[in-house]
Amino acid sequence: CGPIKQNSPFRCKPKQKPPTTKELAIQRYASEYPPATICEPLKLNSPFQCTRNVEVPATTRLSLSVAAAQAVFAVSGIILVALLRKLSKPAETSSGDDELRSVVRKLRITVDKLDSKVDQLGTGQDQLRTG
Repeated sequence: CGPIKQNSPFRCKPKQKPPTTKELAIQRYASEYPPATICEPLKLNSPFQCTRNVEVPATTRLSLSVAAAQAVFAVSGIILVALLRKLSKPAETSSGDDELRSVVRKLRITVDKLDSKVDQLGTGQDQLRTG
């Protein structure tokens, strides 16, 4: 160990005989590596532990609150639209031309009925004049 001890970051320990029983091995391990020495480097520089408290500015909190509200509104709107589309599906899908034709047909029927009523009224007036 002489030359290693002079200029080296490594520790030089005399070689010990391995323990012969489980109890001796536990005892030697506990004496060489106590829990405090094992955990101390992890406590000093742990990536899982944050010891610094940083205050978030009010503008950042407000911005995050608005963004969260917009996200909730967008998701709830999408869900509502999807539910309404599933609930109110028409029995048969028709194009805009079909709908326009049916409206025109209804108007023609209505106009024809009105013409027949006017004709009936006209004949009724002629009968009154002659009668």
